[in-house]
Amino acid sequence: MRSTSGGSVGVQGATETASWGFWLAWAAAVAFLVVTTLSMPTMVGGKFNIAGEMNRLMPRAVYLSFQLVMFVTGPVLMLWLPPWMAKRGSAYLRLPNKDYWLAPENRAKTAAMLIKQGKELTIALLAFSSFKHWMVVQAHQQATPVLDTRALLVGTVVFVVGVAFWVVAKYFQWQPPSLDSDAQGEKQ
Repeated sequence: MRSTSGGSVGVQGATETASWGFWLAWAAAVAFLVVTTLSMPTMVGGKFNIAGEMNRLMPRAVYLSFQLVMFVTGPVLMLWLPPWMAKRGSAYLRLPNKDYWLAPENRAKTAAMLIKQGKELTIALLAFSSFKHWMVVQAHQQATPVLDTRALLVGTVVFVVGVAFWVVAKYFQWQPPSLDSDAQGEKQ
């Protein structure tokens, strides 16, 4: 990752850090969205009730456009916004041990960690979004579209619990090195 003397990381640094594997996964999710949406009827269910019954139709092109916006803007925001905020020492960026991580000498490392975590969360979000979209595609395989709300609920719970565990695990990665070494010294 490129950094300047001030420890700043720009969009170019974020792009360099985002691996080919990440971009390949993102492109695969977008391709999956486009190809499967084109297999749907010209009017698709835009809204389903709690029983899974479709109660609002929308043109397929509108559905695809909305989903593409979500599939594109989410990754862009998760990759570039946090490092951009870290670069500026933003008061809006909430981190454990914020004073340490946003100190000028640590901002490049902070931005790199945020980019890595942004990629991880983006992959999870793309997987969940792809799952939700697939559920809508499957609903349209029937003569009268009905969404499998039980499967959607299970998938949502798995995603939310997974993200909760991920957040807790990442919290511990934001301990400054001095705190980590002090804790290890006390154990010995």
